[in-house]
Amino acid sequence: MCIPYMRERAESVSNRVIASMPNGIIIVNRGLKILEINDVARKMLGLPDKNLKGEDLSLYMDPANFLQVAVNDAVLNLTMNYEQKNLITREIIFPLGPQEIAGILVDITEDMKQKEQQDLRNNETIKRAEEVISKQMQVAQEIAGLLGETTADTKVQLTKLIKLVKNK
Repeated sequence: MCIPYMRERAESVSNRVIASMPNGIIIVNRGLKILEINDVARKMLGLPDKNLKGEDLSLYMDPANFLQVAVNDAVLNLTMNYEQKNLITREIIFPLGPQEIAGILVDITEDMKQKEQQDLRNNETIKRAEEVISKQMQVAQEIAGLLGETTADTKVQLTKLIKLVKNK
């Protein structure tokens, strides 16, 4: 009686943890049938609010990464861009014992958008700084040219004046 109670309690706690996670959780079997999926993952992927247990993962998302883990038994840690869902995720997919594969999906869409905006601002700042440098160099060259011309004119005039004074 104690062992079934403890097992039920442990399952209840793990179910609460999965349901309460701020990240998406998907657990599939080696045949890529959904065993567990939390509400966060449903929202991220735009999945229906129905029982998906036992359904093929491929009906709802590209299962290639889960399949790779199933075949290689290696942990994957990658960034995925679901353009059609306007979603960018950091995904950690790993074997969960001999029969199951778990995936943790972290929504990084806002972070990536902020990084893109910062990159755009940085590029615009660099572009403006290069324009200012270019204009300053152009003005300096024009000033140097004018100064050179006036210096040459002054030299010619002063040389003529010196010759005139010497000839008298």
